[in-house]
Amino acid sequence: MGWLLTAVLSLPLTGSDIEVRMWFSKESYCTFAIEKFTEKPFRERRADGTVREGEITSATCRELGPDEQALVPEHLRWKTKSLFGR
Repeated sequence: MGWLLTAVLSLPLTGSDIEVRMWFSKESYCTFAIEKFTEKPFRERRADGTVREGEITSATCRELGPDEQALVPEHLRWKTKSLFGR
């Protein structure tokens, strides 16, 4: 089964928060990602060489449902086929 990490990222000068969604094949990978992403601020390197730092304001992991297979990257969907029975 796949796991979905949804993280809300606050970056200065964007005007609003950014939601990041990532798929992981195991729950432990998803929770590990939350730990790593909250240890250090996110950094965005812009084309002009400047760097903006942001922070995670919230993050959750949850199991994907059978109707959410499209959230898994296409080249990795073969891993979910037997789990979803398709």
